[in-house]
Formats: sequence, C-alpha cells, structure tokens
Amino acid sequence: MSGDTAAFLIVEGRTLDKTYLGSLCDSSSKLTAAGYQIWLVEEVTNGSAGKTGVLDMLEYCRKRRKLRCTNSHGSRSIGFLVDHDADTLCRQRKRSKHLFYTTHADVEAEEFAYGNDIQALMCSLSIDRPTTERTVSGLGDWRMEFAELWREWILLCCVAKSLSAHCKGLRFGHISDINVERYGQLSETRRLNRMADVRTKAALVGAPNFDSEYSRVARHVAKMFNAGNGFLLVKGKWVPGYLKWRIQSLVAGRVVDLRDFEKLAAKMYLSRVDFSSPRLSRMREAVEQLVAQTGSSDLSRV
Repeated sequence: MSGDTAAFLIVEGRTLDKTYLGSLCDSSSKLTAAGYQIWLVEEVTNGSAGKTGVLDMLEYCRKRRKLRCTNSHGSRSIGFLVDHDADTLCRQRKRSKHLFYTTHADVEAEEFAYGNDIQALMCSLSIDRPTTERTVSGLGDWRMEFAELWREWILLCCVAKSLSAHCKGLRFGHISDINVERYGQLSETRRLNRMADVRTKAALVGAPNFDSEYSRVARHVAKMFNAGNGFLLVKGKWVPGYLKWRIQSLVAGRVVDLRDFEKLAAKMYLSRVDFSSPRLSRMREAVEQLVAQTGSSDLSRV
C-alpha cells in the first residue's frame, strides 16, 4: 500500500467495473484528495476471479486483520465492490464496512439505469438527435417494461439462487427460456417445467421446503415490482439484447448501425452517466466513509 493512497478498491469484473468505480470516486473531492487505486481481484490473488474471488479475499483479509492499516504515514483501507445479484432478497448478502454492493443487479445494470438514453443511443446507433429522440420516445419506460416482461424468469432465478438449486440454464447469467422467442409472451408450460426443475434440484441439495421459500421470494419480488423497483432485479447483461430487439422495430426503414450494438451499448451508457448525481450518493458516501473510518470491521451472514 503506497503512502499517497488511502483506499485500495477491489472489483470482480474485467470489462466495466474499474471504469465505473473510478468515475464514481473521481466525482468525490474527498476521494480524489485521499487517493485511491482500483484493482481487479485476479490481479491481487493467485488467480481467484469473479464475485467468489472478491468475497474470499475479503474474508482472508478480515481474518488476518488486514482490512485497515495505520502507520506513521496515515491510514490505508481495502474496499471491495461486488454485484448485488439479488443477494439481499435471497438472504445471501454479507455485511462489512469494507464491502460495497451495487444497487442494481450488477455494474452494467447501474449504467443502464443511470445513463442518459438519448446521448448513449445517439452514439451507439450512429444516428442524429431528432431520430434518437423519436426512438427514445417510442421506447417509453423500457426499463420497467423489460422487467415486467421477464418478471417470472427473474422470480425463478431468485428462487433457484435462494434454494441453491443448480438448474442448467436457469440463473441470472442466462436469458429467459420461458418467454416465447425470448421477448415474446410467457409460456405457462415452460414456466411450470422450470419450476418443477427447481423443486427437484432443491430437494437434491436438501434445501428447505420449496413451497414456503417460493412464496417468500414471490412476495418480495411482488413488493419490489409494486413499488416500481422491478428493474433493480434485471441483470445488465440482459439489457443490450432487449434494447436491440425494441429498437429494430422503431427504426424500421431507416439506415441504423446495429451491428455491434450489443457490444457497445453498456460502454456508451457508462460514458453517459452523471456520477455526481444524488442517485449515486449511497455508494460514493460508503467509499468516503471507508477512508474516514477507524477501527476494525466484521463480516457475517444475514
């Protein structure tokens, strides 16, 4: 830990996590004055990667009282950023002053939630502002519409995660296979088959009663959707495909470059996020508190 850096921040994802967290830190005069460094977990471990690697490193440092170091040069702290992935709803969230969760499902979802539609789409589609404005108007509240479209898929993913039921193709990293042609209407037959699969796999790992857990998760999911917060459960990796599907019908007859849209969309939205926005104050203040705090930190399951 170098003497001119107060915070060392560890992230899980290779693609956008460093840029996202770095931009957030740059929006804070406290953090830029204190100094920070951001490292991918693979760069500071023996190769452990992803969210599991980050949480393992947090636990390693906690047990050895290495989360914070104070010497003649001042205090140095280590912080960790991970994707939320519905961990709170699934009762798998860990607690530590040194651990930060995204508000949305992952970093990509944060970018799509907070990025400016017109600015991001104008660049990623290579179209003029008037066309972009008409396209965005046609999209309407696409975030909640997408969440509602895949609501049952999201619920099944949450239940499977909560019960540690490892069903092939059924987790947050996969696209819905219970909607006809991906973004069409819900297939009740497919939904019931998937539910039966979760029930079977949950029983194999000795999970708690399926019906009671399904009901608990369903109540929490319904509460979030009823409050208008369904997009909090949408994985950012799902979004580009859905947006492309919606945009194709809105720009029919126009020459629009959609060839690399799914690769570019998240980066374009990231570049159009106002990191000084009050909507991002929770994580910014959490990192600031990490720099300012004293004492040790604990870690527990809730």
